[in-house]
Amino acid sequence: MDIKHRLGALSDAAISHNNLSIYFRKEGRHRDAIWENCCAALLYYLIREQQNLSTTVGNLCIKLSALSPADRRAHWPTAAELFAAHPRLGELLAARDVDQAQAQQVLDRLWGMVAGERDDRG
Repeated sequence: MDIKHRLGALSDAAISHNNLSIYFRKEGRHRDAIWENCCAALLYYLIREQQNLSTTVGNLCIKLSALSPADRRAHWPTAAELFAAHPRLGELLAARDVDQAQAQQVLDRLWGMVAGERDDRG
C-alpha cells in the first residue's frame, strides 16, 4: 500500500484499499476490512469518483450489517486511527491540503451515508 501512497495516484490507492478490504474480509478480519473500505471511500469522496464511492459505501453497508448494532459504530475508524495505520495516507492528503480535521468531517459524512443506507433497508 505504501507504494500506492508514494506515487500519489489517489484512485489507484483507493483501489488498493478496496482490494485489501476483500482479503481482510475473507480472513474474518472485519475491523480491518471496514477500515480499508473507509480509506477507499475517503479517497473516492475527495476525488469525486461518485460511482466508486457509491459501490464502496454499499460494501461498507454489507460489512457493517454482519455486525451487531453496538459493534457497527465501534468498528468505524476515526481519521486519526486511519492516519496512524497508514501514515502515508495522511501525508498524501496533506499534500492536497486535506488535514486530519477535514478527513474526519468526510468520515462523519460517510458514516451518515452508511447509517442512512442501513436505515433505508429497514
